[in-house]
Parts: sequence; C-alpha cells; structure tokens
Amino acid sequence: IREIKPPLTPEIIKLLINNSSKNVSTILLILLSSGMRIGECLHLQVRDIDVTTNPIQIKIRAATTKSRQERIAYISSEAWAALKPLLLNKEPEDLIFIAKYTKASLISFEMQFGRLRKKLNLTDKYDDGRNYHVNIHAFRAYFHTQATKVLGGDIGHALLGHRKYLDMYLRLSVEEKSEMYHKLEPYITVSDEMRQKGMLQEKDRQIIELQSMKDELNKQKAKIKRLEESR
Repeated sequence: IREIKPPLTPEIIKLLINNSSKNVSTILLILLSSGMRIGECLHLQVRDIDVTTNPIQIKIRAATTKSRQERIAYISSEAWAALKPLLLNKEPEDLIFIAKYTKASLISFEMQFGRLRKKLNLTDKYDDGRNYHVNIHAFRAYFHTQATKVLGGDIGHALLGHRKYLDMYLRLSVEEKSEMYHKLEPYITVSDEMRQKGMLQEKDRQIIELQSMKDELNKQKAKIKRLEESR
C-alpha cells in the first residue's frame, strides 16, 4: 500500500527550525540543504567539513552511508552560519553533534523531533497510523524535489548519493558542481532575506554568463564577416 505523501512546505520547515533548539535547528538546516540522511549527519566529524570551499563542502565517509560509497555534499551559507559556532574548541576527529554515535543516538534525535512536532501540532499521520506526515526523512525528500526541479532528475538523485547516478556526477568538475549548487541554494534556504540574496546572486551569475555568451557570439560573427570579406 502506497499512500500519497504530503510534501513539506517552506512554511512548515520554517516553523520547525525557528522553534527548535540550536543543535536541532542546525541539523535540520544541514538536512534541508544537503539531502543527507540523519544518520550521516550525526556521524559528521569536524575534519569532514572543508571550510575553504564555496559552497561549504562536506565529505560523507563511506562507512557512514547506506550505499557504503563515499560522496561529497554541500550545505547552504545559512546552514554554515549555524554550524560554524559548533566547531569551536573541537578536535578534527570529534563528532559535531553528539559525543559518541550509537544506535541510541538516532532514537534520541527522533524523540527530540517528535516532541517538537507535538509542540507545533504537526501530528497528522498516514492511514497506517504509524508514520507522521512531518518526519525527518521529509527533509531529504524536500531537497530531492527542489534539486530535481532546478537541476534535473539525474543530478537530484546523484546529490542524494543514489549509486546508479554517482558516476555521472563524479565526472563533473569541482567548478561545475559548485555552480549547480549555487543555482539550487535559494530553493533550500529558510530565511527570506538569505533566499532573496541567493536569488539575486544567481541572477547576477546568469547575467554574467549571458554577457559572456553574447561576447563570444559577436566574436564569431566578426570572424565570419572577415572571412567573407577576404574572399
């Protein structure tokens, strides 16, 4: 039995993040902007974060993924602003969000999220009576939906770490991956101000790209004209 799954909305996402603790809100921002699984996020160590890149790049170690295949994810500038203070006074091999990962770590976070969901009266369930409409995995689904709309289905699957699509993604250059993420970022940002800023930056990039294409076209036209005149 497969019921239609109501998607998260920007309003619900904002409500959850604005009413949660610093630790929980940071995790939710990372899940929203990277497409990570919650287990992958809780496994993150300080050394997995590459602060020299734009956007911020995160290495998801093979041992922590469902497919047992290492991949690279990105997080939004909004998520990085929330994450950065949590890295202070930690060693490279320290876990960021918990002291030590155990099976109970995942259960504990699920319980925290459950209390938040109840507090906000977001307790609608599917007909099976077990699963909630608003759940942690829905953040990953939201990321996939936005990535598919903005970048296409294949890239959306690749960013989630689906093995069938990873080879194609791995062949892209670092610059190409960064450019794609910048296009996606405004659609996986919670803050209205930061979303608008991201959209303006993306429009500026598009204008520069169009101008570059126009300049190249003019060069080609001039070249063709010279060839015709020399005949």
